[in-house]
Amino acid sequence: TAREAAARFPRHINVAISLSLAGVGLDRTRIDIYANGDLPGARHQLSIDAEAIRLQMTSQNFPSPGTKKTSQIVALSILAALREVDATLRVGS
Repeated sequence: TAREAAARFPRHINVAISLSLAGVGLDRTRIDIYANGDLPGARHQLSIDAEAIRLQMTSQNFPSPGTKKTSQIVALSILAALREVDATLRVGS
């Protein structure tokens, strides 16, 4: 479950936890974790099977230059959030 994965891999499971909280919850979300030392960054494969939809999506995050501890997208997301705080126009949610 997402709850078990968070307890065992707290540094590497933020995407799965976020998706489970937005979806069916920590205890109903199933997670498989695989390690691949040849893969740059982290790959997330999302599969949703519901009565009305079947969705599959893959994302590949690349490490930040100079460090392997975080994905490059994290810094870009933080910058975007900080810019939005000072924005006079907001589009979307």
